[in-house]
Amino acid sequence: MSAAQVPATYTRTTGTTWTPAWQLSKPATGAQLVIKRKTKILRTLDARAAGAALTAAWDGTLADGTRVPTGTYTWELTAAPEEGTGAGITLTGSLTVTDGA
Repeated sequence: MSAAQVPATYTRTTGTTWTPAWQLSKPATGAQLVIKRKTKILRTLDARAAGAALTAAWDGTLADGTRVPTGTYTWELTAAPEEGTGAGITLTGSLTVTDGA
């Protein structure tokens, strides 16, 4: 991986999303972003690929639309190489969700 733009905080307001982006060294496929609180998986999202770039968007809700509580969450991005050779990637980090006005 060569670069990432993954905001560590997300101030949830109407119409906004947390939008992390990763620039990989080669194209990937099957990319998923998992949002967790402690060990509980709260949301699994498909990351969008454009060449070697991956992006995702999360609005701070569960799959049923319920807003998650403010606090700290972890994220995990996984993807496989598009050409099928080499190891897949797993990247992790944390995110603090707050509520805006």
